[in-house]
Amino acid sequence: MILSAIGNEASYTIAEESGAWLSNQKMRIFLRKDNNMKNNSRRRSIAVCLLLCLAPALALAQMTHDPMTHDPLAHLKHALSEAGAPALTANQEQQINSLITAFRNAHQPGTPNTTLQSAFQAYQTAILNGDNTTAQAQADSIANEQANVSRKNLKDRAKLEIDVLAVLKSNDDQVGLLLKRIGSAGLSGLLGSLAGHGGPGGPGRPHLGVFGGEIHH
Repeated sequence: MILSAIGNEASYTIAEESGAWLSNQKMRIFLRKDNNMKNNSRRRSIAVCLLLCLAPALALAQMTHDPMTHDPLAHLKHALSEAGAPALTANQEQQINSLITAFRNAHQPGTPNTTLQSAFQAYQTAILNGDNTTAQAQADSIANEQANVSRKNLKDRAKLEIDVLAVLKSNDDQVGLLLKRIGSAGLSGLLGSLAGHGGPGGPGRPHLGVFGGEIHH
């Protein structure tokens, strides 16, 4: 009986100690998970704070690396400097900026050409209906409208570049020094870039859209 009581007491003690050990282990695991969650939360908070702090700096850096965002004449000024030509005068800058603004306002990117869109929709509908006669007629309409858009674009770009060239010719030998430095092809590309919307054929040249023409003005 005495041995049995001792055995029972020992078993109870072992069980009690085992239960306490398990409880301690569970507590350690819980605390470890809780600490990990807190650390992760802190890391996320720090990351968000860093992003909020860096956002203005990143935006400023982007503007610094892309001078065209605030000065459309940046490339022209740089080319003049590289060519050893006189810098643009305040009057020249005002004249050229006015020419650029007028051209870009008349050729806003993404402005839908409703005539071309309607003709293209009619063209697609005729194809789906198996109506070859209408499809051929609409194909002519699309080609004619694209030609009209491209013609106007080319004429307006030619006028812009000629007008800018005239402004540059008013200041000593800016044009001559540019030609000497970058050649006629380089000067043509430089003038064309002032129009913006680069595309096939060099900077500032017309974009080709559906069927090789512009689908926007």
